[in-house]
Amino acid sequence: MIKPMTRQLGAVIAAILTIVSLLGASLVNPSVAHAVQTPGYTVSNIVVNNKALAAGQNVRRQLTPMTFDWSGEALNRTPKEGEGFEVAFPPQLQIAGSSLGKLDLIFEGKKIGDCNLSNGATSLISCVFDSGVNDITSKEVKGSGELKVIASTARREAYTADTIDFQVNGAPVAASIPGGIAKAADARYQPSKLSKYSTPIGERNKAVPWSIAFNPSLLAATVPSLGTPGNGNLTYRFIDTMGEGYDYETLLQGNPWTLQMVNSQDNPSMPAKRLADTNGASDPDYPGFSITVTGSGRNREVTVTGPFQPDTNYRLSVPGKLPGTAIPGIAYTNDVRIDGTNETASGTISYIKTAKVI
Repeated sequence: MIKPMTRQLGAVIAAILTIVSLLGASLVNPSVAHAVQTPGYTVSNIVVNNKALAAGQNVRRQLTPMTFDWSGEALNRTPKEGEGFEVAFPPQLQIAGSSLGKLDLIFEGKKIGDCNLSNGATSLISCVFDSGVNDITSKEVKGSGELKVIASTARREAYTADTIDFQVNGAPVAASIPGGIAKAADARYQPSKLSKYSTPIGERNKAVPWSIAFNPSLLAATVPSLGTPGNGNLTYRFIDTMGEGYDYETLLQGNPWTLQMVNSQDNPSMPAKRLADTNGASDPDYPGFSITVTGSGRNREVTVTGPFQPDTNYRLSVPGKLPGTAIPGIAYTNDVRIDGTNETASGTISYIKTAKVI
């Protein structure tokens, strides 16, 4: 939430985030449909605070706190319904997944508008006052904000300056970014042990984006009966078990479950390739792969077959469909076992509402 303040008392947009995060990310949110840029509102003292991170961390690899002040004092009057302000991010930065979403704009305990934090072509903080401002008498309405940001996945190069420009109501405003943004690490091949993980989630998630990572060469070394990659077709059967909180009856009615090739020793920087999915799609450049899913309730048997190659990482995308959207504070779990073996992996993810009004 966002709480304006008088000259004597400040208020905070708090953005508290629990993540496993990655650049999630993965989640892209639509921009505000009715962004408003009213002259006279200012946003200043923007700081992307590298110094708050532990030694050896940086904006590229970690969620980073961002703070700012906003004010309508230059208007020399009270805010009016329909007015608002907008902060557009530079292309090097985006809002962290769990900080995304709609917030109430509260003044002295009463809702006076909405703010929306979104990622799209440009990441935005957009606030608009509603009829609640009609009861405000103070001309000194102002506030401060705090949220989490990450480096944009679209920019891999380092950013070495100590300031970076945001756009406030269409005009540039220099922000402090001590330490800049680290260069994205070069891709490298690391054989993937069997693992279960999810990219960060937030209030917009209608499914938990679980993945199962595996490497046929590692599996063959541990369980020879699974077969040796590179010698014709192999079949793996994964027993996937969802925890509490999923929509078990319509688990496969959202995004398809997919089999992907991630990278290999010969091509560590290759883009991931979708080899097959549960809608019947396949890649003609990599023929012969298939994925089928059977079962009900919490348990699904995921069978993948194809000419798996040695020294290559693969990934199963197994999104856990939710009855609505992700709920803050809920720990979503997912377990996997390779049928006929002792090979298992587990994952847990949750989030705390990142933007709250106090």
